[in-house]
Amino acid sequence: MRTKQGVIQFIKENIGPGDFGGIFQNGSMFNGRLTTSSAELLAGVNKVSVGFENRQSLLATFREFPRIPSEIDAMRIAEGSIEVAQRIGEQVCKDDPQSCALNGGLNQVENLIQQKSRLYVRQARMLTYNTLQNLRYVVSRLSRIPGRKTLVFLSEGFFVEESRADLLAIGADAARGGTTIYSIDGRGLVGAPSATSDVLRTEAGRSTAFDSGEAAPYLLTSATGGIGIKNIDDIGRAFNMVVRDTSTYYVIGYRPDNAVMDGKFRKIEVKANVSGVKIRSRKGYAAVALPPLQAVREGWKKQ
Repeated sequence: MRTKQGVIQFIKENIGPGDFGGIFQNGSMFNGRLTTSSAELLAGVNKVSVGFENRQSLLATFREFPRIPSEIDAMRIAEGSIEVAQRIGEQVCKDDPQSCALNGGLNQVENLIQQKSRLYVRQARMLTYNTLQNLRYVVSRLSRIPGRKTLVFLSEGFFVEESRADLLAIGADAARGGTTIYSIDGRGLVGAPSATSDVLRTEAGRSTAFDSGEAAPYLLTSATGGIGIKNIDDIGRAFNMVVRDTSTYYVIGYRPDNAVMDGKFRKIEVKANVSGVKIRSRKGYAAVALPPLQAVREGWKKQ
């Protein structure tokens, strides 16, 4: 809900004549197209529903007995590491012997830890797969539109440990197609007291404990020269930061010596010959042929 209000504020204040935009959610573009209509964009935002199977709700089970220190531990356990399950089980029973006894003792607690870990990893993999498929689709379609495009990825992060190569490939495809990706952490201010209480339930803290998902948006944005914005409750302000960043930039073109389109990711680096200059640029590109350019008014129906 916090994110929706920020997007609404941004549309009302910044979308003007000639600006094209679209709201992509639940696997498709709202009304199947990009639009210049602020009213249509607002309708798309209002259509977005609250996701209950989100990352924070999945990670909330890590706080419950038997407590699991992080999703990295859960992944190792799910992959068959008995040693990690034993170590965590021993620590859990040491910290809370009463709950350990009530749940059947150390061996049964270790079984519970293994079950919880496997369930989390299975759910996280499914959500990550859906996220990656949607990102691939949007990046592919935007690459067919001429000119420079901006994709704002609103996310609380996602399970990334098995998908780093996929994220780099998606970022490379976006860069190749002229799309810069920015990410905004919809959780707002995390890891510190916030002036804005959680909008879903007061007991749902916005902690980064157990969580390595922040790496996923960073991999996407860094691959295209964009930035990730986090720890801001005012999502409208976060959008304005994106607007300012996209208002001043340099476009540098070059033709690589290797003209073979083999589909591989090729790293690039931009350096300045003066001191005191900080450069943010794309990290590379995908050696693939660009798709045929299409009119911006074409529909976006996802099959």
